Amino acid sequence: MKSFLGVGTTLYGRREVWPDGSYIATAWKIFLLLPIIPLASYRVKRGETKATLRSLFIIGARTSYSMLPAVLNTKQITNTYLVGWGTPVLIFIFYVVRPDLFMFIPLAFVVFIVVFTVKSLFSFK
Repeated sequence: MKSFLGVGTTLYGRREVWPDGSYIATAWKIFLLLPIIPLASYRVKRGETKATLRSLFIIGARTSYSMLPAVLNTKQITNTYLVGWGTPVLIFIFYVVRPDLFMFIPLAFVVFIVVFTVKSLFSFK
């Protein structure tokens, strides 16, 4: 999965978590971090994390993941669309109805990012 400045492909969601820690996530075509088209669902299992030395002063970590194809998870796709597109639509409606309160939009955008991130990381059934 690769994206640059919010455009490309990424995984969103975390459903049907198994005892081994694996879960279902859906690959999406995204534009400005908004989900456009669901491509496929995968059972994702976290592998091992290794420390890496990139240069003399930069130390990082690299985690491997295994992804096995799974059936498209319609509940996850629906939730991702609702959260991903619901917030910008509500912000637009809010702007049309109360443009005098539009100064609060930067705060709403931060809330959108936090909610979308939390929603995509955890499974809400």
